Amino acid sequence: MKIKNRDLSQSLLEIVPLLVAAYIIIFSVSIFTPYAQECYAQECYVQNCYVPSPSYADGKSPFDKINVRDLTNTEEEILIENFKSLSAYWKGEAIEEQCKGSVESPYRERNLYSIKAKAETDRFGNVKLKSTFRSDEKNTTHSEIIRLYLVDNKFRFNDDTGYGDVELIEITKSKVRFLKRYVDRFLRREYFVTLSFESNSFSIDTTIYVQGKYSFFTKKNFTVKD
Repeated sequence: MKIKNRDLSQSLLEIVPLLVAAYIIIFSVSIFTPYAQECYAQECYVQNCYVPSPSYADGKSPFDKINVRDLTNTEEEILIENFKSLSAYWKGEAIEEQCKGSVESPYRERNLYSIKAKAETDRFGNVKLKSTFRSDEKNTTHSEIIRLYLVDNKFRFNDDTGYGDVELIEITKSKVRFLKRYVDRFLRREYFVTLSFESNSFSIDTTIYVQGKYSFFTKKNFTVKD
């Protein structure tokens, strides 16, 4: 049976926009690793929007003061070694998820970024990590500076005074996990942060709870720039 020219033209008009859309999607994530592509496309985060903070476990509260302590000698040595390894130029990717909408009707907004970064470690072991994030989808860039301090026998985050104090959860040769709480615009925020170190790479995972509810997650993967 012959296909009428009119029917063929109509079919092409329907197919071409779909092919263009598919090309745009593939191109936009092609520079990222398979892990980033999978997370960007699927539900790869365990938390549902606005679930309660883990701080509520065991009768605790996200509004409590954090437990600050000194580093042991072994912990300090581990951090010094890991922080030294960060002094380099880096490239990478970041996956960001933010909960929006009401508690009754929440939705997730996801963004994918490429990263260019430089880390400097001073003679005291303190780190300054300056990163530039690029979103091809939104055609935007933004910068971020993260500081890691070893001062007064403590590990501090983004501030070398008491404002940078954190609650240490775990320190191993390949991982540092900690909790930071502070109030911003009358809202209590909790940052659960994990720094993971490997040969020629590292990552920073940050989960944020606002007023005791899950609200934001970001994963940043870095590899040494060639």
